[in-house]
This record gives sequence, C-alpha cells and structure tokens, in this order.
Amino acid sequence: MAMTSLHLKPPICVDIWTCKLYDPEGREYLDLYSGIAVNSLGHGDPDWIRVVTEQAHTLTHVSNAFYSIPQVELAKPLVACLFADRVFFSNSGTEANEAAIKFARKFQRYSFPDKKEPATEFISFTNSFHGRTMGAVALTSKEHYRSPFEPVMPGVTFLEYGNIDAAGKLIQSGKIAAVFVEPIQGEGGVHSATKEFLQSLRGACDDSGSLLVFDEVQCGLGRTGYLWAHEAYGVVPDIMTLAKPLAGGLPIGAALVTEKVAASI
Repeated sequence: MAMTSLHLKPPICVDIWTCKLYDPEGREYLDLYSGIAVNSLGHGDPDWIRVVTEQAHTLTHVSNAFYSIPQVELAKPLVACLFADRVFFSNSGTEANEAAIKFARKFQRYSFPDKKEPATEFISFTNSFHGRTMGAVALTSKEHYRSPFEPVMPGVTFLEYGNIDAAGKLIQSGKIAAVFVEPIQGEGGVHSATKEFLQSLRGACDDSGSLLVFDEVQCGLGRTGYLWAHEAYGVVPDIMTLAKPLAGGLPIGAALVTEKVAASI
C-alpha cells in the first residue's frame, strides 16, 4: 500500500512506547518510517504525552515577541552541548534554513560595511536537501523540487559533494555569504562527508569571511552514534540547523549560531 493511501487510526496501545500503526481495516504496520526521523520516541511515549499535556494546560502559544520559560529551558541544554551561543526557534527545518540564509546575508552586510558589494551568494552540493520554502528549495539540488516554482532565489551554486578544490576556489571568490552542507546527507542517499572535506570548507570560510552552515535537520540528535553528526569530524560550523526529532512529533525548528553571527542580527 502506498504511503499516501495509508489512513491511520490511533495505536491500540498508547500507554507504552510503540512503533506499530493500524489502518482502518485493522492491518498492523511496523513503522520504520518515523515521519522521516521526526517521531524519535515512537507513538504514544508516556513522557512525551505527559509534558505535552502539561504544557497544553499551561500555555500553548505566544507571539515570538515574548520569551517563555520552556523556550529558555530548551535553549540552555542545546547551547551547553554545542558550539553555539544563541538559538533561534522556528516551526520546521525548512524555516531554520530560511533563517540561516537571512542570518548569513545580514552577517555579511554587518561585518563588512565598507565592502562595495557584500557577499550574497551561497554554495550547496549535489544530492542536498534543505527544505521546500523558496529560499531553502533554492539550496536543494534535485531539479524536480525547484523547477515547478522557478524562478527561485538566485545566487546558489551547486558543487559536487566532497569536491574540495571546486569549493575552495569558489569560496575564495569573495561572493559567498555561506556554504550549506549536510555532514551526512539524508534525502540524497545517506552519503557521509569526509573529515578532509569539512575541514577544507571550514578553512576556506575562515579565510574568506563566509559562514559555514551545517544542516543537521535529519542527521542530528543522536542518529549517527554521536549527539551531533559533525562531532565525528571535529569540525564546527558558524550556524547549525536542527528540527525533526527535537520535539518528537510536534512542529519545531532551530537555528543555532555563534555570538559572532548573533551580534549581526
């Protein structure tokens, strides 16, 4: 049965963690899809149900003109276990990448005010996926994601994933606001970067003033044996985007940034 025709009813057992789902005819499915890495705790996890219920009884939504205690309580451990100093929350991974696009362009204008033409362009890589909104889809390499909505955001160059020479040459042109890369690609077929590739991107960005953005929306939060995929390489970005398993099934996204980047916002 195709995924699009699967009509689910609530799991029979909701008082224990389960990876089983049932359709209206009662057929049982073992859920290995997990909402594309979103439902990290499975269906009906009791702790997840408890905290969601408690929060719903307390407060469900306020404008981002205000801070809330849960927002701060989530930001603190993220910052504590990462390179980042600040966290910007959103509703999804694609919104987190949109934020990173904006932050990168603002950073270039703020950091190099005397530059006649601030860097506004981006590098992405073959087999990449960064989202479906107009900016994020422009960074996504598969043409069939972009072509129905063209013209999308201009100024994106797609390079071969892992090509050190091509990336270094273009970064040094002075036109690149940021390089977006997945340390381990998901949509593209689970391709892992090499340490040398990520190190070369880090060095080239440091030399040119470009920002390095790691998209860990799909590969982050413990999916690789490390809490963050980039830990295996010993390379840290200026911005990291995160979403999917962060709320175990509820909409959330986060762009985590260094103080250097945050100061420009």
